[in-house]
Amino acid sequence: MLPQQAKVTFLKTVAITSAVLFVVILLMLLQKELEIVYGLLLGGIMAIVNFALISISVTNLMAKEGRQRFKWILHSFF
Repeated sequence: MLPQQAKVTFLKTVAITSAVLFVVILLMLLQKELEIVYGLLLGGIMAIVNFALISISVTNLMAKEGRQRFKWILHSFF
């Protein structure tokens, strides 16, 4: 579905996001701030899903040509 370069970039983004979240969540757990931990977990999962959707959308956009690409851009914008 995704080209190899897009997969590699997506996996790098997921790895960096996960590492940062892990460190912040660990620090919040040490301070016993469970509400913040729940928010970070949910926000992190949503960010990773958003990265995946953007990657798929951009790959689909690049596969289109001419007028179809223009229509796809307008559809995505609105």
